[in-house]
Amino acid sequence: MSFAQLKSSRSTKSFVQPTISRYVSSASTEQSLESSSSVKNLVSANTKVVGREEGMYSELPEFIEIRQSEEIGRGIWTQSPIRAGSVIFVTKPCAAALSSPKLTSYCSYCFEQTGMNGLRRCTKCRVTHYCDFNCQRNDWAIHKHECASLQNWTSRSTGQRISEYAVPSSLKPSAYETHTYLAHSLVQYLGLSSPGDMEQYSLSSAADLVDTISRFVTNTFTVTDPTLIPLGAAVSPVVALINHSCDPNAVVVFPRVSIDPKVQEPLMQVIAIRDIYPGEES
Repeated sequence: MSFAQLKSSRSTKSFVQPTISRYVSSASTEQSLESSSSVKNLVSANTKVVGREEGMYSELPEFIEIRQSEEIGRGIWTQSPIRAGSVIFVTKPCAAALSSPKLTSYCSYCFEQTGMNGLRRCTKCRVTHYCDFNCQRNDWAIHKHECASLQNWTSRSTGQRISEYAVPSSLKPSAYETHTYLAHSLVQYLGLSSPGDMEQYSLSSAADLVDTISRFVTNTFTVTDPTLIPLGAAVSPVVALINHSCDPNAVVVFPRVSIDPKVQEPLMQVIAIRDIYPGEES
């Protein structure tokens, strides 16, 4: 399924919740998936199973293994057949944020779209908006760390520019410009005035800062609504285990359908878009 086809299939706000358990097919179809596994296993012959960090990857089902490959590094492989359309696993992002244009029309906690008249604005930073008091209260544990920075964002002087630090010259010009801009913005946001100020964030140099930003850019996922309109960015270590492919067998979606009413959106679902065979990387 192409991206255009997927977007077309989600052209309305309604979204039908797919099954969370692995799709149970007829015996003949299941045997067909199993019988092809020997071919797929040849691809993963040079991989080895690695352990799961305690708690970090708890969302992964038991039939998913984390393996290490010399060619592409870490990734996830399935031990059981997965049918197209099945939800492989569900997780809540480690962190998620709205893009600037969406801050006035979406709740910064649950990412629900609400008209400006229906949102409750933070009275301190006056930047983030919420559906109601409950969303604002629930977000405070995170927002309190950014609220002061947002208040001073436009008036704060940055001191040294990141370009005056020792930035690695091995970066490609396009990446250098993007990462330098992000690094400079982060320095301003954190109120850093010298390289020594970065030590409180376990960063010893500008090179460490650029490396952190590079990892963020590489492993960040675009948060979308059910119609695939971009809303912001999310970070998830477990979803980041999935390696890029020009011919993918799975896609990440944000369905805005809570599996558990106590678990707040945005949630990330990894869905198979074609049959995935035992021994195949997902």
